[in-house]
Amino acid sequence: MAERTVAPSHFLPVVINIAAINANLKVVFAGGKRITIWQIWLYNQVAQNIQFFANGRALVGPLGAFPNTSAISLPFTGAPHFELRDGEDFEIGTSAATQLSGFINYLVE
Repeated sequence: MAERTVAPSHFLPVVINIAAINANLKVVFAGGKRITIWQIWLYNQVAQNIQFFANGRALVGPLGAFPNTSAISLPFTGAPHFELRDGEDFEIGTSAATQLSGFINYLVE
């Protein structure tokens, strides 16, 4: 893959405020283009499993027993954490219907 120069100021943000879902929730919509996920920060209120998907395709295994009142951070590193296929939406799956808060910074290419 060709080297890219990306500044955090170019990112498109999405706020995560999931309060009552126990399934996959689409949080970034592709609109037929390709999404790259550059940063994720999530705060979990109650212990549960969390997983990242692209149109139902698992991007990682379940983050099992993600503890209550804790956070996960995938910081900006200069390279995307996830590069989805053309037209795929980014989804977060939860195992409990409880509060999950945070943000995702992404680009549409």
